[in-house]
Amino acid sequence: MAANRIILTLGIGGWLARYEGPHREDVVRLFETDVLPTAFTYEAQASLVREEIAKLNPGAVVEIR
Repeated sequence: MAANRIILTLGIGGWLARYEGPHREDVVRLFETDVLPTAFTYEAQASLVREEIAKLNPGAVVEIR
């Protein structure tokens, strides 16, 4: 089974999360997209964003790109 993965990228207004793996289907079904904004602005440090998103998603691999 493929691992759930969250790819964090810095967008114009802040950090975005792109969902990959089995949980992607649920995210798309709920939000009609696999990319969602996070609560973090562009001023937040990447390491903090990754750490906090990982805490909220313990079953997912979280990475910064």
